[in-house]
Amino acid sequence: MMTETQRRCRKCLLEDTDDQTLYEKIRRTVEQMDPDVRAEEAEYRRRLEQCRQCDRLLAGMCRVCGCFVEIRAANKNSFCPGEQHRW
Repeated sequence: MMTETQRRCRKCLLEDTDDQTLYEKIRRTVEQMDPDVRAEEAEYRRRLEQCRQCDRLLAGMCRVCGCFVEIRAANKNSFCPGEQHRW
C-alpha cells in the first residue's frame, strides 16, 4: 500500500516517476523495437513532450486508449488517439 508521500504523479511519464522497475521494462521494449518501426529519437522526444502537456496523461498512460505513451510514441506509425491529435 502506498503512503501519502509515495503517491505517483498522475501527470508524469513513467521516466519521470519513481517506479523505475516498470519504466525499465518499458524502456527495454522501446530499445528492442525494430529500427524500421521505431521513430527517430528527436521525433520520439517531441511526441513525449506533447504527451506531457496533455490532460489525458495519467501515470504514464493515455486515458483515451490505455496505452503506455512511451511505447506508442516510439512507434513511427502510431498517432495520438486524442481528439486533438497532438502528433
